[in-house]
Amino acid sequence: MTFFAAFLDELSKIAKSVPMEEPGILFHGSPSRIKIIEPRSGVRGRKVFATPSELMAKAYLAPWDDRTFGQFVDVEGPAWSKTRMGLVEMQPGAFEKVFAGKKGHVYEFPSKGFKPFGGTHVEMVGRKSVAPVKVREIKDILRELTRDPNFRLVRFDPKSEEFKKEVLHRRKIVAGMKPRERADYERWFRRGGHPQVAEAVFSKMAAMGRRAER
Repeated sequence: MTFFAAFLDELSKIAKSVPMEEPGILFHGSPSRIKIIEPRSGVRGRKVFATPSELMAKAYLAPWDDRTFGQFVDVEGPAWSKTRMGLVEMQPGAFEKVFAGKKGHVYEFPSKGFKPFGGTHVEMVGRKSVAPVKVREIKDILRELTRDPNFRLVRFDPKSEEFKKEVLHRRKIVAGMKPRERADYERWFRRGGHPQVAEAVFSKMAAMGRRAER
């Protein structure tokens, strides 16, 4: 199971435990100013990805991956506007490097033609191009995120409880991967990930596995 699939699985469990309203409006975040949002290649084909949470759309205005941040979401139904989320730095200064001074655009459009992805309305997908009905320019993504009361910014600190929780979460997901998938993921992570995080996730997990075999 990949980190993206595991994240969707967690969202699905949260959403199913909370009675959520059907989203009428969706949001899509992009660093570019565009007139038409075209489907892009992703998991299981070409799709337009969107979310009923404007906060989640803002968190993806700039590109990042598992080596940069960990993420957590708390859905408080029934209003999507109450969705809370946070990012955990997996590298020192990642918030400034990825978001500070960077511009982005949040697009808004009706949810017609979109379906839940991964068993939850938190992530919605459509297969056709979309013409936004509204667009909002974000001039500084980091400033925008930190101003949102539903967003939590967690700095890189291996001693913090949030950081330790994220490491344990990653060990669990990696342990569930098939051997080849796990090896490929580890090589990819070590190429650009922080050495301390890689050591905590992969090396200690391998040590636990060796102890279990004894």
